[in-house]
Amino acid sequence: MKRVLSTALIFCILVLSFNLTFAQKVDLNGTWQGATFAAGPDIDLTLTLVLEHKDNKITGKLKDDLGFINSPITEAKLVDKKLTFKSIAQTPDGDVGMSFKLTVKKDALDGSWQADDGTTGDWAAKKVVVKPVNLTGTWVGPADTPDGADDITCELKLEGSKVSGTLNDVFGYFTNAPIKEGKLVKNKISFKSVVVTPDGNMNVIMKGTVKGNKISGYWELVETGETGNWKATKKK
Repeated sequence: MKRVLSTALIFCILVLSFNLTFAQKVDLNGTWQGATFAAGPDIDLTLTLVLEHKDNKITGKLKDDLGFINSPITEAKLVDKKLTFKSIAQTPDGDVGMSFKLTVKKDALDGSWQADDGTTGDWAAKKVVVKPVNLTGTWVGPADTPDGADDITCELKLEGSKVSGTLNDVFGYFTNAPIKEGKLVKNKISFKSVVVTPDGNMNVIMKGTVKGNKISGYWELVETGETGNWKATKKK
């Protein structure tokens, strides 16, 4: 009898330990994305769910690729492997509430949703893996200027989120011009420098989006408000 009770106790401890381990490992932080089919209006949607999971509190925002949904989530709860929350869709007939019931499977969510107007759908989403940006190096590319397309060479160095370096160009606007207040937020780069123009030195702001070995963005002269496009490719 004692052996039976002991075995049962050990089993209960193992089950409890497994559940606690799962709870500790569940990390909902990040961006989750997947396709769904809305039965009723019969449309295909790609839903993107951005979650912040801290101290057992879950907040986030839900949006879709067609512009019907762009709302924060509410009443988010995680019980064992079950994630539930609500959001709102903006339809031509007004706002419609949506309820989600999902199962967490490592880096995937799988389940269904139902809207207050009776529309339903299944949704399977995967966590979007953001690759670290390899910014340090030499980047070369054209910028639109009043004198035409000017090739700018950016020597960039990334330390944490801080960006430093120098700028040079073909037309002589930059000669080892230092980068100031440079930063990288996710894949968005921004920095300031000083450009030499026929009207004197001016402050320039450069911003762009980093995608792999390419940057696409714009520049703006602070004093005049003049802007232009800017692109760069990382040299191998």
